[in-house]
Parts: sequence; structure tokens; C-alpha cells
Amino acid sequence: TATVDPHAEAVYLSGYFEAQILGRWPSVSVAAYFTHREEEGSEKAKLFDQVAKQVDLRIATAKMYADYLREFGPTIQVHPPVERKKFTIPESDHKESSLRAGFSGYSYRSGRKGEDLAKQIIETKIGRKLIWQASGRGWPVPTKMYPWKTFHTFFQSLDILVITALIEGVPMPPLEALSCGVSVVIPRGVGLLDELPDVPGIHRYKRGDVKSMEKALNEAAVLRSTVDREALRAVTEPYSRENWCREHKEAMEMLVTGDAP
Repeated sequence: TATVDPHAEAVYLSGYFEAQILGRWPSVSVAAYFTHREEEGSEKAKLFDQVAKQVDLRIATAKMYADYLREFGPTIQVHPPVERKKFTIPESDHKESSLRAGFSGYSYRSGRKGEDLAKQIIETKIGRKLIWQASGRGWPVPTKMYPWKTFHTFFQSLDILVITALIEGVPMPPLEALSCGVSVVIPRGVGLLDELPDVPGIHRYKRGDVKSMEKALNEAAVLRSTVDREALRAVTEPYSRENWCREHKEAMEMLVTGDAP
């Protein structure tokens, strides 16, 4: 059980689920960050809605969830914090004859990261032509846990990052990969990915559809040599630590003063 500082002017739940550890509901205003909403009818989806009703201010990183949360009350969308000084374009390209592709993230029992899709895509015609690797846990290719200090080297070693997720709040890996000038294959209707501009090197497919993903991955492989890596990195300019902090500061000031939208 968590206790609230008696001198606090407001409380911020860094994840909406932290409402479960509050011994009693705070007497001051409460804001919460809403990552993503699980599948309809799940216990986590019910908790998402329950906390959305309770708090005074809702914060989300994806428009699809911000729009949903506005039905419950004041809501703000903020930019997720990519460490762009860390995730940079490497000085030289890879020397392998085959392109290097990868997955990133941690698998969950819910399957929302799309590990089954990953198993299918690596066995396709284009999938078998690529060198695969992954960071995190639960992927059907050689996978490594990277300490934060060297995590950027994973993305810098790739030509293409493939996102197989079905549900996400951001997600961070494609933004960090783009910051490194890496091409990305991303699903439609997941997190904030639909908000990314149509720039060569960003390839989209129908969420959960391996045939659509295969087509997008093939396009990414064929066009990789023509991609402007600096243009891909430029896509991430709004997604900075500075914007994350500034937008949170403005949100909390509005919460304390009662001026939340």
C-alpha cells in the first residue's frame, strides 16, 4: 500500500494501475498516465475505465487513447520521450550481404506483442532472406537483453525494425529505431503509429495480418538502399525528453490550478 505525501498539492500515477496500491484515495487532485487499453472485456480494460472515471486528469501518448479518455473528463496527450542524443544514426552502414532485421520488446501472456506473427514472418520468402535478431524477451530469433547503456547499439545494427504488436501505448522501439535512421514496418491502428507521417522508410500493414506484413517487409527490404536516414530521424523531433517534461509540467500546473481542459 502506498501513502501520499501529506504536503503534496497533487498526485501523479505514472501508470493508471498504480491506483490499486493507494490505501485511500487522495484528498488532492489526481492525474494518471494511461498507457494502453487491453482487449475489451479484460480485467485490465475494466481497471482502465474505472481509474479513468476516478482521476481528475488523464494523460496519454496516443491520440486513439486520448480521444477515448476524453469521454471521462479532462485529458491531455503528450509526446513520449525518445532520447535522441543517445539514439543516433551510426557513422557507417552494415557490411553483410543480407539486410539485418529485428524485433524489440518483452512478450506477455496476453500475446499483445504479436510473437505468433513474428514466428510466421521469419518463415516467409522475404523473411528467410534476412538476418534476424531481437532485443528483450520471447522472440523466435536470437534475442539479447541489452543494458540501457548499450541499448542504442541494437537499433544501430539494424536496417529494418518490424513491429508485430496488436496493442500498444506508444510504442517506443519504432521511435528509437527511426531516430537511428532505421526503416520500420508498423501495423495500422496500434498506439500512436498512425500519427507518424508517410515518409519513405516507414512501411505500414494491416494489424495482425501476416500477408500484409510480408508485403510491407518486402517493400522495406527493396527500398532500404534508397532511404534518407536523416529524414527518418527527423520524424522523431517532436518525441523528445524536453517535450515530455514540458508537457507534463504544463499538465500538472493546470491540474493544481484547476485549469485542466
